[in-house]
Amino acid sequence: MDSFLDRYCSIFYPCGKEIGILDRFDFSQVFIYTPIGDHWFWILQKDLAKERTMNDEMGSGRVEGLEAFEALGQFLEEDDWYPQRLDDKFIYRMGFSGKNGQFACYAQIRVDLEQLLFYVMAPVKAPEEVRPDVAEFITRANYGMRIGNFEMDFSDGEVRYKSSLDFEATPLNPTLIRNAIYPAVQTMDRYAPGLLSVIYGGASPREAVEEIESE
Repeated sequence: MDSFLDRYCSIFYPCGKEIGILDRFDFSQVFIYTPIGDHWFWILQKDLAKERTMNDEMGSGRVEGLEAFEALGQFLEEDDWYPQRLDDKFIYRMGFSGKNGQFACYAQIRVDLEQLLFYVMAPVKAPEEVRPDVAEFITRANYGMRIGNFEMDFSDGEVRYKSSLDFEATPLNPTLIRNAIYPAVQTMDRYAPGLLSVIYGGASPREAVEEIESE
């Protein structure tokens, strides 16, 4: 594939423009002389620097991200999660059966950022009229959380627990995966009865959280 510089050379040389390259062939210093001032000079500098950054980001980081997705799938299989990949996305879907319910879970690898995201979905969505109370409930529950947090989509009432980690420059291994996903499912299972009591039983968010955390 031709580089950004090659493409611009082929465009501007036939037009009589002159391309100058400073010492050490630093792409951020490539510029074009034009009779209308510095306008083209700045655009080319900006685009070349952007392309170099994009190429760097798609290098080893993406490879490590793909390897991490493979490692995640292997862990989930060996740990009896029975994962199902979502189409061609870097996401696995699975289920978890706890003491207080069954929960859908999603494990995602951001291959570009080298991050693991793990979501545990609440079994129900909060109706619009109780979303302020649910927001208070998860805010109170989140205080003091060490790994992960509850979050709610105010547009549709979806509630989930999210755990994540950044494994940049570190191979994603079973210990890291286990330490990210098990606290998430255990926390959702623990707080689910209180969440349901707020949604369907009219319970006070404060009292619901206090009851859970006093156990």
